Amino acid sequence: MSERTSPGTGRKVGSVPPIKSAAVFCCLLIVFAASSSPLSAQRFEGIRLSASEWNLGSIPADRRPAMELGIANESGRKKLLTILPTCPCLAVQKTVELLPGQDEKVAIAFDTEGIAGPVNLLLIFLTDDPGSKGYFFRVYGSVAASESKR
Repeated sequence: MSERTSPGTGRKVGSVPPIKSAAVFCCLLIVFAASSSPLSAQRFEGIRLSASEWNLGSIPADRRPAMELGIANESGRKKLLTILPTCPCLAVQKTVELLPGQDEKVAIAFDTEGIAGPVNLLLIFLTDDPGSKGYFFRVYGSVAASESKR
């Protein structure tokens, strides 16, 4: 069987030039590194959260999952943190005052009542800094329909 070559370049038809192969490999490596980086902690405005999101997974409609989120003040000054849920189904302490170096745990609960299907919610964390951009803490998963609704 004879190999076909391109008349213009003399390369085998269907082959990838070495430079493009290296570029593709580098891009894939960067994507892999970014996607495999740990999501165990998140820092913003001198505050460190013990998790960057909460994956509820797939939960039955009659459950009320909860988690404790660690919050640490690494800013060197007192911080007032305001936590705003985007849904009344998320129960959380609304304000937390942290002295420099102080760690706190905040309980977060998700009430599945009246909810079925995919869940994509946010807790918005803001500090008392004048230019606070805050942090969006994602809460996601899926709630199975209750037996009475099937």
